[in-house]
Amino acid sequence: MQLKRMGGTEWDVPAYLITLKNYTKISPEIERTWILNHENKLILDEISQGSEVFYNNKLDLRQGAYLTPCPNKLVALINHAYRDKTNADLPYINITDLTDIEEMKKINFAIEPLIQALEISGLTYSITLIIIFCASLLTKPFVILTGLSGSGKTKLAQAFVQWICQDKSHYRIIPVGADWTNREPLLGYPNALNPKEYVKPDSGVLDLIIHAINQPDLPHFLILDEMNLSHVERYFADFLSVMESGEEIPLHSGEIENGVPAKLKVPSNLFIIGTVNIDETTNMFSPKVLDRASTIEFPVTQDEMKNFLGNIKDINMDALTGKGAGMARSFLDMAANKDFATDDAVKAALVKFFGELKKTGAEFGYRSATEILC
Repeated sequence: MQLKRMGGTEWDVPAYLITLKNYTKISPEIERTWILNHENKLILDEISQGSEVFYNNKLDLRQGAYLTPCPNKLVALINHAYRDKTNADLPYINITDLTDIEEMKKINFAIEPLIQALEISGLTYSITLIIIFCASLLTKPFVILTGLSGSGKTKLAQAFVQWICQDKSHYRIIPVGADWTNREPLLGYPNALNPKEYVKPDSGVLDLIIHAINQPDLPHFLILDEMNLSHVERYFADFLSVMESGEEIPLHSGEIENGVPAKLKVPSNLFIIGTVNIDETTNMFSPKVLDRASTIEFPVTQDEMKNFLGNIKDINMDALTGKGAGMARSFLDMAANKDFATDDAVKAALVKFFGELKKTGAEFGYRSATEILC
């Protein structure tokens, strides 16, 4: 590398032209977005705390930083991104000396960072409610949030998915219509006039499921807002069925050419969150729906209303985006862990609980017992 001082520039300080020699031009060239993205945010922040780097905390290029150190972890991250695109390592790099990026990305899922992020964004929820919400998702991939209109059901679901997802391709927020009488708003339909065409729904739900199938190592979320404006058993019947059977949902005969599979497997990395209100405009749930979901009620106490009125803040949902993306894989691993509790005391308590509920005709079945022990 040679430095040559330049004159007549628009800068008030000396400027230098840097001529590089004896370098290898790589192909394809590394794009900035391969490195500076929300998926890598936690790792990039960690690297920047220990060294001067060429980017800022907004993941933009840092103006004036033309020659900066490249720590081992940053070299490893760049090489990892390059390998993902080309199946080859960067030249002149000793791979054995590099940090294992996959291990760096495995940040254990924890509630505390989510609570902190919610506070920063201006959203206020009790710690107990946040824990119950996360535990319910980890236990069962179908959660129903119910409570007063305006109590924060949709906002909590939206906040969580924005926090844990890399970008919007990993979640959809869909307002349910009162006219939904079949599965078409969610899964689309074959074009009867053109047997080779499948009409995808405008909601993007089908694309989300296919995306989840293609990225099995990351969680995906479908939020159905006002889920009971229409009869859930009508438009959601296919999903309810495969939750029980584990079978595939048939979509078409197999002659479609636009990338839609003939049968759709609902993947284990797809989590469904429904928000509901109970009033004269909505429909009640059948036991078939409630038996397959974890249901959380959003109560609002007088003290909570008092605290809210005394501390009203502007809500900044953008402050949540991607902040927990580094924990997404750990969250998915925890959800996949279905080890049974073997403590005899737990089983004895469950039997007593069953007996008390049976007195009122509200006892649970084998599925519920299994899910409680998982």
